Amino acid sequence: MKKLRRWHLYLGCFFTPLLFLYLFSGFILTGWPAEQKGPEEAQSFIQKLYWVHKHQFYPVTSPQPPEPAAITSTDSATDTLNTAAPHNYKTGQRGTLTPFSPGGLNTDEEYHVHVTSTQAFTLHTTAEDATSGANPIDVTGGVEKGFDVFFKPPAVPARSVESYNQASFRLLVYAMTLGVLGTMALGVVLAIKVTKDRRPVYTALALGVLIPILFLWGGQSGKNTTSSPAENNAKGNPTRATPRQHSHPTSRSEHHATTRRQSIKSAHCQSNRAHRPVRQSLINPLPSRWTPASHLLPALSNLLSSSPSHC
Repeated sequence: MKKLRRWHLYLGCFFTPLLFLYLFSGFILTGWPAEQKGPEEAQSFIQKLYWVHKHQFYPVTSPQPPEPAAITSTDSATDTLNTAAPHNYKTGQRGTLTPFSPGGLNTDEEYHVHVTSTQAFTLHTTAEDATSGANPIDVTGGVEKGFDVFFKPPAVPARSVESYNQASFRLLVYAMTLGVLGTMALGVVLAIKVTKDRRPVYTALALGVLIPILFLWGGQSGKNTTSSPAENNAKGNPTRATPRQHSHPTSRSEHHATTRRQSIKSAHCQSNRAHRPVRQSLINPLPSRWTPASHLLPALSNLLSSSPSHC
């Protein structure tokens, strides 16, 4: 019994901080979801807790390069480029010149910086030369007045989820889950063994199982807020009937053609009405000894299908 109490005490004290973090983040994210497309979107502490809770890493903001510094003059003797304000560049940093370049340099090539002072630097073709300061590119021209020239380092791409190491913290979360489950099981065992009247313990366990199930079951009886298009039209968006458009003949020839079609259609309908009693008499049942049913049914089917529907 003493060993069980000690294991329960030590496991509870070890996993309580991490368990508190997951319970707190779960409570916050349940009430205020902070889903993002990528870890670079996480700015506030609550948004970063989302990645800790769901992906087991704490996102950090990628360091961005300094703002491009305007080059105001050049020194052909030392091949340096001078800026009016501190450039904040670091030796070995790469970038390009934009939108123009002094003589001896090109806007399409990428260069590496060798810092000579807070307001001066030289450019090199390789990172090794930039680190040692050897073989600076010859600057043969200056910066024309009225034109701003900048040395622009490339932006650092945002880190993806795969760039973080999630394995170690994920293993700790698995260990916490198993440890907390074991601690709760030990707590139940101790509660049953220590108390004399075990009925309250069993009642609390039963309620702890039944109440969440009842709440989940009660959540399924919500009202369906979706409605059909017909209901939406009946509520406030009725579909207006399109007025029937009548075509009017625009010339005398079209008027005669329309009149002729109407007269032909009228004569056809009158002929159809004249033959209708004959078809009605054929539909009446005939004695089987006069006409076999196997011969009568195909004739009726052909006769009825040939009658026009518009008359």
